[in-house]
Amino acid sequence: MKKYVECGNIPVSVAAKVLKMDSQTLRLLLQNKMVDFGIAYKRPGSRQYSYIVYAEPFYKLTGYRHKEREGGNQ
Repeated sequence: MKKYVECGNIPVSVAAKVLKMDSQTLRLLLQNKMVDFGIAYKRPGSRQYSYIVYAEPFYKLTGYRHKEREGGNQ
């Protein structure tokens, strides 16, 4: 039996499903700083963005609490 643990970040794909939108739309919202529950950033020298959706502000907005299986499998 696997335990579930609360995590500090939510995958973009999961957050997009909760918000009933496409993942790419959520990425664009994060890149343009149009939402306050996460960030998009580029590492120096990189052309690609990385994304973080913070669990607590997302929970306050949506009521959704993401839990991940212990060991990293969802």
